[in-house]
Amino acid sequence: MPARLPFAVLMGGVALTSPWLPFNQVLLMAGHPGWHTVYVVGVVLSAYVANLVLIPPLGLVGAALGAGLALVVSAAAVRTLGRAIAGVRL
Repeated sequence: MPARLPFAVLMGGVALTSPWLPFNQVLLMAGHPGWHTVYVVGVVLSAYVANLVLIPPLGLVGAALGAGLALVVSAAAVRTLGRAIAGVRL
């Protein structure tokens, strides 16, 4: 029962970004592996920073918020880079 709130926060992030999650490898499929690496590093860094900032004050809820924010960054980045680099509108 204590994990209800962190689980709800994390599932909210997944639900919010679910339309774009299947396309996270669009840059690889379009022949741009270097840009895919930039995308992945950016998402990992955003998760690291969000968790570094949010876990100390919020604990488990902060970890869920950090992961959810990283998913939002992932969706925004795949849309932006997909359009700019691969010419794909997502």
